[in-house]
Amino acid sequence: MSRIALTDVARQAGVSTSTASRVLNKSQVTVPISEHTRTRVETAASELGYRPSAAARALRTGQTRTFGVLGNSPQAFWLWSEGNDFTSEMMRGMMQAAIEHSYHLTLLTGQTAADRMPDFGMVDGILVLNRDLSETPHIAETLAGSGKPVLYLLDYPETQTCHALAPDDIAMGQLATQTLLQAGHQRIGFARTANWDGIFGRRERGWQQAMQVAGIETPATWSIEPDGAAAIDEENLTALVCANSNIARAIRKQVSAKVPADLSLLTLVHADTQGHPPADLAAVTFPLAEIVHTGADRLIRLIQGETIEPQKKLYAPQYTSGPTLKEHLS
Repeated sequence: MSRIALTDVARQAGVSTSTASRVLNKSQVTVPISEHTRTRVETAASELGYRPSAAARALRTGQTRTFGVLGNSPQAFWLWSEGNDFTSEMMRGMMQAAIEHSYHLTLLTGQTAADRMPDFGMVDGILVLNRDLSETPHIAETLAGSGKPVLYLLDYPETQTCHALAPDDIAMGQLATQTLLQAGHQRIGFARTANWDGIFGRRERGWQQAMQVAGIETPATWSIEPDGAAAIDEENLTALVCANSNIARAIRKQVSAKVPADLSLLTLVHADTQGHPPADLAAVTFPLAEIVHTGADRLIRLIQGETIEPQKKLYAPQYTSGPTLKEHLS
């Protein structure tokens, strides 16, 4: 059976093809179309089973009603089908916004940043989601020249005026450190991996600033890797601020007998949709799904032509006690 075309609808409704197009695409018109004509066109389309061509609409309007998602790597997208709670919360936020606006999302999965550039033409805007921008610092300049609306989530270029939503990573590091100081700790280390200099670097900066305010020096040896359990003993550390939950759990596994009696762990991590942190960790949290949903919503509104001044919106953190932190030292 051949595809029903717009001309078939127009013929059955007894109107011109342009009139049928304006009715079915709900176009703004200078000459009003009567309700009688609208009803005839819509009835003919329903009876014939007409479905508009998305490709034809995109050619006509220059828009696909699709936004692209540029993550850190194709492998990062695989986690969304493997029950990873962090990536599930990101997907939840994006899908909520896409459904609310009747938009689609496309995962841009080229192996390198250069591979993905041609894909930008398929989408109306680009959501840069949890990308390690320190790994490819040129990407922000490339995106700025793409001619498409761009919005950054979680990590963002610090020196570029742009649309961005993220947790206040510096405040997270400060709050975690202040909480440990109030619990009586003095020798507080910071645990992170060597990558993610944007996100982890800001969190480490918050730790350093809070320690400096308390009059405590932070030697380089107090910043440790997840497999650096030996350094905890060597430096006589009694507490660690962990850059994320994976790092906290890796350290806890190595020194489980010492937590929390001799070593308090406080992780920086997202809360779930209900605002709950991981049950097995003391945590300073941020609302991941809310940030992603709000960011995707803002990107769609930018695509639709709404005037929104570029700004970085940073979300304040919350502290929740947990089993890895000894609240009061004896």
